[in-house]
Amino acid sequence: MIMYIIRHGQTQWNVEKKLQGWTDIPLNDEGRRMACIARDALKDIEFAEIYTSPLVRAYETADIIRADRDIPVNIEKDIIEIPFGDIEGKVYKAYDVDADRNIYNFFHHPDSYIPSSGGEAISSLKKRVGKFISRMAERNGTRGMNVLVCSHGAAISAMLSYIKNTPDKDFWKNGVPDNCGCSIIEAGNGNVKIIEESHRFN
Repeated sequence: MIMYIIRHGQTQWNVEKKLQGWTDIPLNDEGRRMACIARDALKDIEFAEIYTSPLVRAYETADIIRADRDIPVNIEKDIIEIPFGDIEGKVYKAYDVDADRNIYNFFHHPDSYIPSSGGEAISSLKKRVGKFISRMAERNGTRGMNVLVCSHGAAISAMLSYIKNTPDKDFWKNGVPDNCGCSIIEAGNGNVKIIEESHRFN
């Protein structure tokens, strides 16, 4: 099968540079516009299934891309975003080491990141999204099937890191996936490979 893995559209917290995690923030108008552009770009792809994080920003993105097509939507908890716990909602200054050392580490030294209370380690995130990727790869007889997956920035980076088996220090090597950026993965019969990373729809 071919998996089209898309990050949700923009939210107001994306604009305000706030850590979202599991906080259920909807798309803003620009995020909906982004999802419509993705919908138009993917309109000729015949999706057999859709998998989405339970958070509304991902589900709404999936629903916009699905449009009026009769495609089953599956809520998949393993691809929900990394939770940040006590620091969710905090404005992050990714390049300001003095603002918050741990948030700085999350973006620049992920192998040194220590989650706050209620947060999740990057190693744990990679393990749970890896379970989803493995389940998809183990499915047989899916040649020619297209699947849409709507998830989140860190979760998608974790999927790609899991597939490439990269160390935590290289987690953000290719940057944070763009809102509505699309990575394409081929999976099935026990195998999985990356075809394209973070394609931008224009």
